Amino acid sequence: MPCGRSSRNTVRVWKVFAVAGADATPREWLHETAVACRVIYDWQRADGTYGKQFVTDTYLLPERQLILASYRLAAVLNDLFG
Repeated sequence: MPCGRSSRNTVRVWKVFAVAGADATPREWLHETAVACRVIYDWQRADGTYGKQFVTDTYLLPERQLILASYRLAAVLNDLFG
């Protein structure tokens, strides 16, 4: 995957994050995730092979989703047990 394409994809990923915070509803979280993850369809390759460079170029999206999921889970647990 050429660097120019990955840079463009990375910028697009960050632009779609409005970051529905911990006070948002699960429905808002779901919508935000669906919008953010649409970019993965642009990253598909015809041959279906992805190398180390692909992972290097695209890791920010799943990393960001994991961070958001952690904060959101903490908010839910705080509501239940806090």
